[in-house]
Amino acid sequence: REPGERAISTLRHVKSRGGNFWLYEHFDLTRMSLDDLIKEPLVQDWMRDYQLKWIAGDFNLTNFTEPMIFQIPRIMDEDFLEKGKKRLSGIEFVGITERFDESLRLLCDTFGWPREEQPPALNRKEERQGAEEEVSEKSLNIIRSLTEYDRRFYDFAYALFEKRLNK
Repeated sequence: REPGERAISTLRHVKSRGGNFWLYEHFDLTRMSLDDLIKEPLVQDWMRDYQLKWIAGDFNLTNFTEPMIFQIPRIMDEDFLEKGKKRLSGIEFVGITERFDESLRLLCDTFGWPREEQPPALNRKEERQGAEEEVSEKSLNIIRSLTEYDRRFYDFAYALFEKRLNK
């Protein structure tokens, strides 16, 4: 998913969970704005290049004392990005959230599964109740800086998706 949109959407989702997420152990998210939350160093460490961390990271799956995402180095570099690209290239299927229908078609074609005519639409933005809290331009800039390598990784994934889709 586009890294900036993913970060904001994830924070909105976490705030809406009402205490059922590890961040609630550190913050009273019900009283914090998204802008305040984005300024917190712990949240920034968690958001920083999140998608790349999950693909390129080497996790100790026996240590569940902290969220696994914190087992990854805080600072990304070119080597980490290249490791992520190499791993992603070896994954049989890569989909793009913003191109869900085409991703679903590619998934079915990749694995020889029958295509569903029209998949059900779940968890769509327009289906959610209430107005979504806005994020300031300053917070958007923070997110952009925290997702620099994720953006490059996403661009690589997008190109890989396009190549496989057009095969």
